[in-house]
Amino acid sequence: FDEEGLRLASTLAHLAVAKLEQARLREETQARKKVDHELNLARHIQQGLLPGFPPEIEGYEVHGNNLPSRQVSGDLFGWWARSDGRWLFCLADVSGKGLGPGLLMASLQATLEAWTERHLSVSELACQLSKALYRHTDGKRFVTAFLTLLDTATGTLTYTNAGHNPALHLRGNGTVTSLEAQGLPLAMFGDNTYGESLLQLEGGDLVMMYTDGITETTDPDGNEFGLETLTHFFVTHRSEPLLAMDSKLFGDLDRFSQGAPYLDDRTLLILRR
Repeated sequence: FDEEGLRLASTLAHLAVAKLEQARLREETQARKKVDHELNLARHIQQGLLPGFPPEIEGYEVHGNNLPSRQVSGDLFGWWARSDGRWLFCLADVSGKGLGPGLLMASLQATLEAWTERHLSVSELACQLSKALYRHTDGKRFVTAFLTLLDTATGTLTYTNAGHNPALHLRGNGTVTSLEAQGLPLAMFGDNTYGESLLQLEGGDLVMMYTDGITETTDPDGNEFGLETLTHFFVTHRSEPLLAMDSKLFGDLDRFSQGAPYLDDRTLLILRR
């Protein structure tokens, strides 16, 4: 090549590289759009598995909400009526993020739906759920869960905390009790056993279950929202309608985070007599 030919070859090579790069970026964009479409479809299906409007239970108020950090959530909340007149409530959090935990959440939801009429105690239910999930996860994933069984006639609440954040029992006079764990997370081992406790709900009492995506919400400096702040919020707003309480809490979380990304799903389940 003479100098002119070399310049021409160099120009053509740069053009070829630019076209190849454009083609690569176009393929990546199309692939990303396809993945986003599939994740949005999965999110739509998952939202359909979560309960819609809260049930009308005479003498009680119920509210639940789930805000995912990604398209697909690994959190679950729900309520199921039993033929004996009692109600089963569950809030759960699958370890990890993304599609895998979302699929495990859907499996857990379907199992709870199918087992509602087995009339198991919450400790027995936790044990059976743990065994069933362990068979399909080989201990590679686990699920923290808070299971409650409400006798609406007496106000007696039986609960099992399977390695989950302590739920809060707020009495009408403003005192707060933490409902601590009574066993390891579901599916951590194949032979998990669980305890259970009784709680008597009086008029004005409120039980608040939440996932750690709420308490671990961070501001730009890395400070966490924390359990103390969450407890103070519910003591302050305990007499308000549950929907208004939900709206104010998530508003406080947005102001606290100051635009910092949410790193985990935020889920809430509240029961008040």
